[in-house]
Amino acid sequence: MKLNQLLASSAIAAIAASGAFAQTTPEAAPAGDQAVAAAPLSIDEMTVDQFIGLPVQSADDEDVGEIDYVIASGEAEASAVIGIGGFLGLGEYTVALPLSAFDYDAETNRLVVNWTEDELRAQPEFDESNAESLPGDMMIAELMADGNASMQASAGAEAQPVEGAGEQLEQTAENAEDAVQNTAEDAEMAAENAGEAIENTAEDAVVAADNAAEDAGQAIEENAEETGEALENTANDVEMAADEATDGDGELIEGETDMAEAGTNEATVPATDQAMVDDFPMTIEEMTVGEFIGLNVLSADGEDVGEIDYVIAGTEEPAAVIGIGGFLGLGEYTVALPVSAFDYDAEERTLVVNWTEEELRAQPEFDESEAESLPDDMLMSDLMMHGGSDTGTTNTDAAVTEPTTGG
Repeated sequence: MKLNQLLASSAIAAIAASGAFAQTTPEAAPAGDQAVAAAPLSIDEMTVDQFIGLPVQSADDEDVGEIDYVIASGEAEASAVIGIGGFLGLGEYTVALPLSAFDYDAETNRLVVNWTEDELRAQPEFDESNAESLPGDMMIAELMADGNASMQASAGAEAQPVEGAGEQLEQTAENAEDAVQNTAEDAEMAAENAGEAIENTAEDAVVAADNAAEDAGQAIEENAEETGEALENTANDVEMAADEATDGDGELIEGETDMAEAGTNEATVPATDQAMVDDFPMTIEEMTVGEFIGLNVLSADGEDVGEIDYVIAGTEEPAAVIGIGGFLGLGEYTVALPVSAFDYDAEERTLVVNWTEEELRAQPEFDESEAESLPDDMLMSDLMMHGGSDTGTTNTDAAVTEPTTGG
C-alpha cells in the first residue's frame, strides 16, 4: 500500500501539471532503444522491479489488478501481492500468491493466474501494515530457486520421522486389533447371557402352562364329581318318589300317580325350565346374597362378560362386584355396580346389564384387597329396601360407579 500511495500521489500531481506537459511533446525514441527496452521473455529473466506493476489477468481473461509487492515468505517460496480493484491504490483487495502461481505472456507483457476475480477475492486478504517489498535488483529466478531449495530441505526434514510414524501406525493397528477382539468377546458373552435368559423364560412358561393345565384339570374333575353327585341325587329322589307311590306289590297307590309323574317329569325337564323345577327365585328381590353370588352376567349385546363375585355394602345401596374375563379367577377385571343396575332373566337364570364389555372395562377397577361379601343368608330385598349402609354389616368403602350409558 505504501507503493500505491506514492503512485496515487504521483498521479494526482501529474493530473495537476497536465497543462505543462501538454505544451511539450517528448521526442520519439529510436527504434534501437525500443529493442533494448523490450520486455523479458520469461519471469526468470525479470528483476523484482520489472515484476512489480505488471498487470494480472484472470482465468477468464479479465484484468483483475497488478503486482504491488514481491515479498519473502519465510522458508517457503517468495510471494507476489496482487492489488485487486480500487482506484489509484485506494479500496484495493490484496492477495498474496506464490511466484510459481503466475504464468507470463511476453506478447502482451501480462501475468496470468488460474483463478477468476471472485476466486481471488475469496482468498484471505493480505495484511499490508508491515509489508516491505524485496530489493528491486533481485532476480525473480533466484527467489524461485531459493524457494524450491527451502521446500526440498523442508521435505527432507519431514521425511526423517517416517520411521517413527510407521512404529506409531503399527502400535495403533495392534491397539485396534485388541479392541476388536475385546468387542467380539463382549458380544459373545452378551449372546450367551441372552440365550440363557431366553431358555429360563421358556422353562418358566412351560412350568406355568403345566400348572395352569393341572389346575384346569382339577377344576374339571371337581365339577364332574359335583355333576355326578347331583345326577345321582336326582335319580335317588325319583326312585324314592316311585317307591312312595306304589304298594308292596309295585301297584300305584291311588292318588299318588300324579306324584310319580311329577317326579319323572322333574328328572327329564329341560335345562331352560330348571329354575321352576328347583324352585329358584324368579326375581332378584326373592334371592339371598348366596343365590345372587355366582350368577352369570350378560352384556347389553348378549355377550357373557363374567359372574357375580361379591355383594357388598355401598354408600347408598348395596353393590355387586362383577369378575370380568380371566381364567379360573386369574386375570379378572372387577367392577362394582349398584344392585339396581341388574335385570334378571329367570328362564336363563342370568343377570343382564345395560353395558357392553368395553364400557364395563372403562369403569374404575374395584379394589378387592379388603373386600368382604355380605352374609349369604341375607335377603336381597332387605338390602335393596334399606340400602347397603343400614344392613349392620361392615362397609368395605368400595368404589361403586354410577353407569355412564343407561343401566
